[in-house]
Amino acid sequence: MRLLTLLIVLSALFMAPDAFCKDRKTYAMSMKIFKEMEEANLLVEEEKYAEALAELNELVESKRASKYEKAQIYSLIGSIHYRNSDQDSALTSFTKVLDFVGGIPLLLHQQTLKTVSQLHMVKEEYEKSLE
Repeated sequence: MRLLTLLIVLSALFMAPDAFCKDRKTYAMSMKIFKEMEEANLLVEEEKYAEALAELNELVESKRASKYEKAQIYSLIGSIHYRNSDQDSALTSFTKVLDFVGGIPLLLHQQTLKTVSQLHMVKEEYEKSLE
């Protein structure tokens, strides 16, 4: 639930008006996608990781999810894999978030780059971490 709360707070921050930038994009999550992610997050809290991943993988493949929503889903998938000490799968999922550059907020992009770099460091892939 903490992760979902964090996603909500970050989403709210990205949608806050900015008087200094008139062409700032607004990123929003549909209520349907949000509720499905919330259900998956509840499964994570119950330590039903396989079920949560199955729901999220199905959700990310749906045609109705926007780029922003898919990026958030992959981020949650990566977090679940990391929580289960599966750095390879976590790295794959977080790297997929970066595929949506241009459709995600700059802060999410920067945070994901940092996470990907840290995962490469854990795997002792120092050159990739520098990239």
